[in-house]
Amino acid sequence: MTGQAVQLPMGIQATAAIVPAHYASEEQVARALARLGKPAAAALIEDKLPITKAIHW
Repeated sequence: MTGQAVQLPMGIQATAAIVPAHYASEEQVARALARLGKPAAAALIEDKLPITKAIHW
């Protein structure tokens, strides 16, 4: 991905605005898998996915 430095603030704002709408919590994914008859997959999701939206270094 490339861009122009002058457009960086707009790109950050656009990304910050859209990412939360595309996030599905592990609970939502696990419930969907359980409803679809995939309890083992649901358990895996519940145990392995991050519990927050933040990335920690």
